[in-house]
Amino acid sequence: MPEQIKDGKGRGYVVEVTAENRLRVSSVSRSKEHDANITWGESYNLIVNVTPTTTDACFMYIKNTGPRNIIFEGFGAYVASAEKIYGKLGATGTPLGGNLTPPINLNAGSNNTPTGIFLTGNDITGLSGGNIFQSFRVPANTATNIVNFEADIILPINQVFTAYATAGSILFEGHLNFWVDREGA
Repeated sequence: MPEQIKDGKGRGYVVEVTAENRLRVSSVSRSKEHDANITWGESYNLIVNVTPTTTDACFMYIKNTGPRNIIFEGFGAYVASAEKIYGKLGATGTPLGGNLTPPINLNAGSNNTPTGIFLTGNDITGLSGGNIFQSFRVPANTATNIVNFEADIILPINQVFTAYATAGSILFEGHLNFWVDREGA
């Protein structure tokens, strides 16, 4: 009998090879973020509704205290007046102020919650340093402005993400979309 590639489940199925010398397969492909939501129930939105009280006010603080990387996909924002916001990675210190804001799981059938510290507020203080990774000008209009992080933002274990508003005294409503990377789990 010639060599055969069998199904490995003991059912006796044999893999078919086409005339082009390729295995015949039927497969489903999905992105890692889609798999994080469908398979693992690990996709979230952090809802933000603040009016920063000072210029360059930190209005969002996230520290990943879990066992896996957090991957930021992007955000949606509405501002009452045009605003410039920016994000930093690697700030240090102990955040003062802000409210614990539990992220919302985007899979209604999942009870998972991400492991970390998630704060939103009008002026979170006590932090220093970090590196600005990107700034965004958000125009005032009646729609939510959507920003996609083209390369995604990775927040490793024990690292910090912060977001700042430059003008202050402007209503900011929005969400930050992220998922937990289960690769290697």
